[in-house]
Amino acid sequence: MNYIINSFHVEKIFFPKQTSTSNIFKDFVSALKNKGLKLTAPSVCSTFKILEATITILAPNGLEYEYPNDGIKVKLSYN
Repeated sequence: MNYIINSFHVEKIFFPKQTSTSNIFKDFVSALKNKGLKLTAPSVCSTFKILEATITILAPNGLEYEYPNDGIKVKLSYN
């Protein structure tokens, strides 16, 4: 993730409401701060468009997370 954040133009990062004490997560958060980015926790059923594609957020849909089922799940529709 750090490579992507540091190498490309990134406007928004979607991430579930969770944290970690791992060095990978700490490096990820550091890269976000260096670029002035903040994490956005999307709501289930929210949608947004990228060009002609529509992204619908399907999960996580609860307050408790359990690895490996704690990531954001999306539905991509291309019209």
